[in-house]
Amino acid sequence: MKTLKLILMNSFLMFSTVTFGQDLIPPGTIIPIRLNSSFSLKTKPGSTLTARVMQDVPLSTSAKIRAGTKVIGRVTNVTIPTNGANGRVSFVFDKLMISKRTIPITTDLRAMASFVEVEEAQIPQSGSDRGTPETAWTTVLVGGDINYRAADQ
Repeated sequence: MKTLKLILMNSFLMFSTVTFGQDLIPPGTIIPIRLNSSFSLKTKPGSTLTARVMQDVPLSTSAKIRAGTKVIGRVTNVTIPTNGANGRVSFVFDKLMISKRTIPITTDLRAMASFVEVEEAQIPQSGSDRGTPETAWTTVLVGGDINYRAADQ
């Protein structure tokens, strides 16, 4: 399982998942989450972190991971800053709670963003168009992907 090494904390992550012995979540699935738990350089390794899925995530089957689904992880290491080096908090998210079931996952960090960056990613760079519905906006997501949406017909 990979350990994610991060400098301090942000309020939004995206990660891809691979399941252990489960076909429910295909490898490479992007799941945008928001941290529910805060942490700092004073956080102890082993401390639990929780997050929630921020939007419905369609899967290759007709199933989906629903917005609000709980994601559970833990702090794996804390390095205190010394001699001008930055401090680090390492953590991993390794469980997804779906319909009262715990699904083990392996995660890779895709992108991190502050609350402001997350909000900005929901609005087109060219500004909103009064005649175009939100369902048709093209936006740049956290992590750099382009989200081309087409208006529902």
